[in-house]
Amino acid sequence: RRYATAAIGRIGASAEPKVPDLLALRRREPLLASAIDNALVEIGSSEAVASLLVSLPDHPMYVLRDIKSLGKNGYDAGPAVLDYLQDPDWDVRVIAADTLGRIGYGSASSTLARTLTDEDDWKLVYAASISLGRLNADEFIDELESVRSTHWY
Repeated sequence: RRYATAAIGRIGASAEPKVPDLLALRRREPLLASAIDNALVEIGSSEAVASLLVSLPDHPMYVLRDIKSLGKNGYDAGPAVLDYLQDPDWDVRVIAADTLGRIGYGSASSTLARTLTDEDDWKLVYAASISLGRLNADEFIDELESVRSTHWY
């Protein structure tokens, strides 16, 4: 059953109609929960967000990568992802900024714009700039132009 579950996940988005069945199986068979959670991520289902958020504090790099892979279906993770822009690990901050843009979490725009003035964390500035573009954050055009013209990187 674990291999069959993994195979369903590898089908990808076309397997979305099977998500209710996978969720029902998850309730009946807790030992398959991990395989089902992985399948939900591979399918790209928004149903994957809940289990990903449980794992986020323990494995932020991997979980943020998985949330990012959900695209717009990862939107509900936005508030939790936003907190990781303050993480002590610069790699985590960068992937959090990238994830916010890819999931379309527009409420992060003003926070992302504030990161544009960081002189030391150039990767975060770069990721935040791209995310603001993905979010169509027109209200921050001046800040983006300033980064283009003045940031050392």
